[in-house]
Amino acid sequence: MKDEILISKEEYTTLNERIKKLATEKSYLQVFTHLMNEMSTVSGLENTIQKLLQIILENIGGSNLIIYYLIDEEVYLVDALGEKRKLEQIEDEIVKKVFETKEPVEYQTDFKDTKLIGTEFTKASTWVYPLIVGTELIGIIKIESLYTSTLDLHFHLPTFFGYAAHILKNEILGHSKLKAAFDQLTNENNLRKLAEEKLRVINEELESLVDERTNELHHTNLILEEELAVRQHAEQHLEYQYTLLSALINSPSDIIIFSLDKEYCYTAFNEKHREEMKKIWNADVQFGMNLLECMQTQELRELAKQSMDRAFKGEAFTEIQHQTDSEIYYELNWNPVFQNDEVVGITAFIRDISDRKRTEQQILKLNRIYAVLSNINQTIVRIHDTKELLNEVCRIAVENGKFRMVWVGFVNSVSNKVDVVASDGFTENYLEKINIDLNDEVQSSGPTGQAIRTGKFILSNNIEKDETMIPWQKDAEEYGYKSSASFPLIVFDKVVGALSIYADTINFFEKEDIDLLNEMAKDISFALEYVEIEKARRGNEELLKQSEVQLKEAQRIAKIGSWELDIVNNILLWSDEIYRIFEIDPNKFGASYQAFLDEIHPEDRDAVNNAYTNSLKAHTPYSIGHRLLFPDGRLKYVHEQCETFYDEFGNPLRSVGTVQDVTERKRTEEALAASELELRNLAESSPGLMGTFYLRPDNSICMPYTSPQIQNLFGLRSEDLVEDATPLLARTHPDDVQKVNDSIAESARTMTPWRCEYRIIHPTRGELWMEGITNPKPHPKGGIIWYGFVHDITVRKNAEQRIALMNFALNHVNEAAFLVDENARFNYVNEDACRILGYTNDELLKMRVYDIDPDFNKSKWASHWKELKLNRSLTFEGNHKTKNGRIFPVEINANYLEYNGNPFNMSLVRDISERKRVEAELREQMDEINRFNKLMIGREEKMIELKKEINMLLEKEGKPKKYDATSE
Repeated sequence: MKDEILISKEEYTTLNERIKKLATEKSYLQVFTHLMNEMSTVSGLENTIQKLLQIILENIGGSNLIIYYLIDEEVYLVDALGEKRKLEQIEDEIVKKVFETKEPVEYQTDFKDTKLIGTEFTKASTWVYPLIVGTELIGIIKIESLYTSTLDLHFHLPTFFGYAAHILKNEILGHSKLKAAFDQLTNENNLRKLAEEKLRVINEELESLVDERTNELHHTNLILEEELAVRQHAEQHLEYQYTLLSALINSPSDIIIFSLDKEYCYTAFNEKHREEMKKIWNADVQFGMNLLECMQTQELRELAKQSMDRAFKGEAFTEIQHQTDSEIYYELNWNPVFQNDEVVGITAFIRDISDRKRTEQQILKLNRIYAVLSNINQTIVRIHDTKELLNEVCRIAVENGKFRMVWVGFVNSVSNKVDVVASDGFTENYLEKINIDLNDEVQSSGPTGQAIRTGKFILSNNIEKDETMIPWQKDAEEYGYKSSASFPLIVFDKVVGALSIYADTINFFEKEDIDLLNEMAKDISFALEYVEIEKARRGNEELLKQSEVQLKEAQRIAKIGSWELDIVNNILLWSDEIYRIFEIDPNKFGASYQAFLDEIHPEDRDAVNNAYTNSLKAHTPYSIGHRLLFPDGRLKYVHEQCETFYDEFGNPLRSVGTVQDVTERKRTEEALAASELELRNLAESSPGLMGTFYLRPDNSICMPYTSPQIQNLFGLRSEDLVEDATPLLARTHPDDVQKVNDSIAESARTMTPWRCEYRIIHPTRGELWMEGITNPKPHPKGGIIWYGFVHDITVRKNAEQRIALMNFALNHVNEAAFLVDENARFNYVNEDACRILGYTNDELLKMRVYDIDPDFNKSKWASHWKELKLNRSLTFEGNHKTKNGRIFPVEINANYLEYNGNPFNMSLVRDISERKRVEAELREQMDEINRFNKLMIGREEKMIELKKEINMLLEKEGKPKKYDATSE
């Protein structure tokens, strides 16, 4: 007796609710992934705060959003209504409470108090949520008058607000350090101005002394001594300024700062750089030393030189370097130093961003696991075969989760060993040798065996050091397995196996990962339970289908009458249906065999009589079709079947049979034959394949008719498919077989047109794309027949793929791309062009170059086009104007090309606003330094001239010289 599993209505409802919950969780995941992606697109404290306000209001809602954030222990407030100010004290008691407790608060108010129009809600929620990094409170977000509660989003809010807190913290740190540096430079500038003023006064005094030197020589020495004292004071002040500058560059404990001249030699560096060079290269760096000579690894020295040379060429840029042996990430900012428009040196600012990178990597890892969980849940809904489901689970986990290897093992009820039932990733022959025996304590000591024994997840975050992994450590090291986690699969409260996941890094699995993967294992267990339930349900459905078949059989004989002939007494009995078919009054019919023959068409009587008499002689049933001729000339077609019963001596006793009215079917067959002839004539003149595809009641397939194009398109002959069409389906590309079979089954189930684009493997022409369009109809003999055509779309498909590839490439160059014709009209723009300029794609395609570039007009465009056509490629700087009127500098790389005889300009455009700003700041700083140097040089020259004149006066008076000729 077969086991049956029944599911109650309540359990079925629970399953549906779980699926809906998974769908809701997926939608929330997509929303918060979108929010985090949006946050990563901006930089700068103000931009970051505005972006956070914008995306929360657009995606979560609320009547107002307020952000409180801390800078140097001072509290600032910014809200979505435009208010921005520093707070002397926090007046909102709820916010003050969250500042003290660092715990989120949610409270509800009457919805009508929100001043919003709506009748769907009665309560409005207000969230006050702390932004925390580690244990440090960065700020607080207050979202007012929401129509939803944090309970709906409890799983995703901490991740998103934690991510937002990390970004906000980085921007606040950068803002604070820039402000401190700016204040320091302002103080230095004021000191420099005081020194300049003093020097000016001194110069005026010196000029006055020179005018009076003849008469007041005895006062000169005193004045000179005073002047020397002032100079000493100025030098001390300059030394003080140098000390301040040194303190400034040494103040950031986490930033490495140094500057080099064009010979790669040090001109300045902070203490942090000295310490790092000592630690990494054992080099005690000094001013004037060559940095490259301190680096003892050729490869790193060449990489460093490439970056330095790039800065020496005048480019300011930022790059990220990763030290794989220590998992340390550095952010390097290179800036050229200009003097008189010439690069005389470079500066470098290096920051350790390892913590930020680790946070980004953890978020990326969680996003991948979320994707695995989401895709597996979709697979659970779609696939109900255990083997196929588990193979797909392993594939998704490896492809989307980037795991080294994933496998599923089930407990063998006979051997009590764990059999591998599905796997994916880098397995080689590891799983062939794994041998997990639950009867053996050692061979079941690993994560998989323990997970099955205990029914709980088991980790091995360092396989190389894990004693329970000793039997498998050597193979694991060979195949690059560094960490593993095993999760029990529990079906109907019984552990049936385990899902084991391997990563290629040590300590890969953290709490957040484990929570998600454990949830995924539970979902898979649920799916396995559902598969078992489905098996039982399909068994019940099969019984139901059998009943339906019987019902269809009863319906099929709706126009069948029955008869019985008593051969011994020559008495014929007809059912009412036969009288209706023969259109005879039962009261007027002499029911005998001869009377029956008299009703048959004269031309068919002998055939019917012979069929019956021959069946009596051969003791076999007979079946025959014939016509009925009525007095008004009408014809009916009937089909008759008969079986005779005999006594023990072989003498016939009685015959029983049926008569079916098949007139309608006969006429349909004749109409079909006529239509088929017309279709055949049309098909033979069509460039594509036209034909019929017949799915018989026994699920076998054939193609009763195919046009001659079958030879060209599929390399088959029509006669090869008349009885069996499997050779045609065998031409289908292996990757498209499932899609074709599923689409045919769906068309048969719904009796809707079949339309499918798929590939075939032609024996001589190789891979081809086909498109099939057919309409299904019920077949008179049962089953379904499709009428339609198939044609070759390979050329179209190849063109579509090339176009799709081009669009993908242009939308991922991270620069604005424009395809412009000779009349300056845009023929194509990519997504970055639309985003930067603020226009839609349709708007830009209606515009010309002069609409976005204020530097171009029609006459200048004509000369530019001639120059571009001559040089084929140009790179130059210009300006672009956005939809809201903002003008910003750009670097344009224009390329001339021709297509089908038409000229075009393919331009890649980069926003260089930040580069221009930095260059301007550096020029201003260099101008200030040059003015100061010139002032000091002029003063020194005047001092030398004065000393010479004093020596001359002393010499005239016969006194010895006071100043050496070479002294300053």
